[in-house]
This record gives sequence, structure tokens and C-alpha cells, in this order.
Amino acid sequence: MGRLQIVLSDEAEKLLRDTIYRVKGSWKKGYISEAVEEAVRDWVEQKSKALPGRRAGRARA
Repeated sequence: MGRLQIVLSDEAEKLLRDTIYRVKGSWKKGYISEAVEEAVRDWVEQKSKALPGRRAGRARA
């Protein structure tokens, strides 16, 4: 499992936390990681479609 340390603006962090709470209905350990992983996968899939000769989900070693 990979580990990243990121910096978000206060506004983006509040939006993320508020949205997670509204979607999940509660707060539990791991919800931020789940939401960020989903967002990264969606972003990669969307951006990969615009790249010629690339397939989404294939990491480069």
C-alpha cells in the first residue's frame, strides 16, 4: 500500500470532510482515504482517456 502526504487549502479540506460526512452519514477512520482514492482513480481514468496510446489503470514502474 502506498502512502502520500498532501497539502490542501483549508477550503478544500473543509469541503472534503463535509462531503464525506454527508455521504457516509457518520465519521469513521479511513473515510478520507477511501474518498481520496476514489477521487484519484476517477481523475486518472478521466485524464487517461485524453492521452494517446495510454490505458487507464496502468502504472509505470
